[in-house]
Amino acid sequence: MRALRLTLFVLLLMAFGGQLVRHSYVRWLEPRNSVLDKYDSKAAATAKDARSLEELDRAYSQALAKEKVELEAEEKAPQSPEQRRRFRPDERPPTFELKMAIQEWEGRQRDLRELRYFFAAGVIALLLAFVCERFRMAWAAVALCGLAFAEMLWWTTISWHSGPWREYDRLLDNKLALTAVAVALLVAARKAGPLRSEPATNV
Repeated sequence: MRALRLTLFVLLLMAFGGQLVRHSYVRWLEPRNSVLDKYDSKAAATAKDARSLEELDRAYSQALAKEKVELEAEEKAPQSPEQRRRFRPDERPPTFELKMAIQEWEGRQRDLRELRYFFAAGVIALLLAFVCERFRMAWAAVALCGLAFAEMLWWTTISWHSGPWREYDRLLDNKLALTAVAVALLVAARKAGPLRSEPATNV
């Protein structure tokens, strides 16, 4: 049992430690600019740098109205062969960029809710592990402890960037903070909890 506790502690500490370093790099050191940024359309720039979902919603509404007017004008005025040749099917309309940004923003909000919910579930499992340890139920305590930290580790894993930076950074800040909390809880479990070095008496 002592070897199992030590092994579990070392493996979890390595995983959380590496994750903490990775989160810190992505949040503060990873390059975020590209020489191609200057070629972005206005819609693409808005999608990338939006400060709120409401800002994206307003931009999408305006782009949608403008696109509708342009389509109606094209239907009323037939295009010449030269105008049709200027059409590029690979070009994305502004509404596409903004719609994708809105969907990404809402996806990050769902990720954040899931992160907080399942991390809280991990904390509850850890508290139950401490209770089991208090009543000398060593195997149950270690199992619940492993479950608790596995839950925390999974939900604080790095998320790859896509969409607006603002909401991505908010999610990353939460993951960074909760990873640090998980490390503190892991050390506490090792010092005076289910992963402590002293052997426990089974019931």
